[in-house]
Amino acid sequence: MSLTNTSMKRERSRNKVFIALKNESKRFTDLQKDTTLSAVGLTSILKILQKEGEIKLELIDNKKKYVLTKKGTISVSNLNLLSMNLEKIISDEGKYYSTFSGLTPSMHSCGLAWGIDSALALDKNIDSMDLLSRKDVGNIEEFIFKTISNKIPKKKLDEKIIGKMILGFTINYSELIKSIKNKSLDYMNNITKEELKLLSKYEDDPESLTKKEFKRMNDLRIKTREKIKKSNL
Repeated sequence: MSLTNTSMKRERSRNKVFIALKNESKRFTDLQKDTTLSAVGLTSILKILQKEGEIKLELIDNKKKYVLTKKGTISVSNLNLLSMNLEKIISDEGKYYSTFSGLTPSMHSCGLAWGIDSALALDKNIDSMDLLSRKDVGNIEEFIFKTISNKIPKKKLDEKIIGKMILGFTINYSELIKSIKNKSLDYMNNITKEELKLLSKYEDDPESLTKKEFKRMNDLRIKTREKIKKSNL
């Protein structure tokens, strides 16, 4: 194997670890399962990332888990995650559907332009669950069409501007289920500015909060949960 191929392989392995740790801390065994790397290969990559200050090993709930550092979080934000996730789904024998909604060919058959083309890629274990129908994706396309149409001044509709835009959503099924169970969207819609400020401060640097601020933050979180619970009765 050439030096170039070795470097590319190492870079892909690094990116797999970054993606796995993007949303939550994980134990070695969980990382190995998510990245599909060998124990030796994963150990090597983790040592490199720790040495570079991208990740660190912490004791969380009495379990040793790897977490991203501030530097690692910045590195993840600079990755082309959409392309990498798509590549992983395809390499894992997932399904890929082009022009998924069917609106583009329907418009073209009527001699009409559309300008929006959707594609759907799914891991093979959730392909049969029908989480998004063609009609669902068609509705999303129509929403995008109306939103952009309303933002383009009529005087600019005739301008000959050429360009493309890609809007991507990576839906992590297990993470989405947690979100639904925890009513994450309801929580964010009910969070107070004070709680949001304290949570942001805690996320930036947990040790920056005073004991009084930490207690206040937890009290506010309890109140928000109670508010959501009452609204759903």
